[in-house]
Amino acid sequence: MVKLMMDVGNSAIKWATLTQKGLEPQQSLLYQQENVMPVLEKIAITLQNQIEAIWISSVVSSETTRSLTQWAHENWGILPVFAKTSGQVGNIRNGYKKPEQLGVDRWLALLAARHLENGQLCIVDCGTAVTLDILSAENEHIGGLIMPGVGLMQQSFMTKTHALKQLADEIPLPTNAPVILARDTASAIILGTLYAVVGWLEYVLSSLEKQKGHFILILTGGNASTLHPLLSKPCQYVPDLVLQGLVTLANDS
Repeated sequence: MVKLMMDVGNSAIKWATLTQKGLEPQQSLLYQQENVMPVLEKIAITLQNQIEAIWISSVVSSETTRSLTQWAHENWGILPVFAKTSGQVGNIRNGYKKPEQLGVDRWLALLAARHLENGQLCIVDCGTAVTLDILSAENEHIGGLIMPGVGLMQQSFMTKTHALKQLADEIPLPTNAPVILARDTASAIILGTLYAVVGWLEYVLSSLEKQKGHFILILTGGNASTLHPLLSKPCQYVPDLVLQGLVTLANDS
């Protein structure tokens, strides 16, 4: 049975098929919620096998959810299963007072991370927003944090600063570890926002480790590969962590 796993985020759709051999390599496309169907049709073209089930992690609007449902029905005659956050899956317990308020992508990342590692875990998703969640060695989600992602910080800065609006198209993320200081405005904004995330992450993790001991750091999300080389702490980069969490949830069901 071939299942399609999809992670529909705020700015990108990631997907992979699950076969008897396991989860295929993740693929990704950027998209805009108001114009999602053309991107979905591009995804359908990449799928060579007959899809028999679709599992979706989605943080998007109800309108985009309807588009996803329509697309699945028109292409394969099936209704997708939309993953939901719960209070507990297996031994892993949600630490939120109202469990449903924890983003489903964060919940799935927690489920997947435990399948990868034992002990105390710090899971960081570096996407449109940057989220940090802690999973204790006893499988208790003890809380998390959210901050704007590097792209969101850059866009906000540009739109609120009149003199810098013309630089909006000059802000690509670097492909390798940059120097500490910049010598042009675009690079200064790039590095400033990157170091804001790095400094926040390392401060929080260092503070937690003083209280609770060592944590294994796991990174995922679209900007994780850019932030990874800037970190002084060792970490694992798992680009398809949310999709792996979907597989865990599907198997549990």
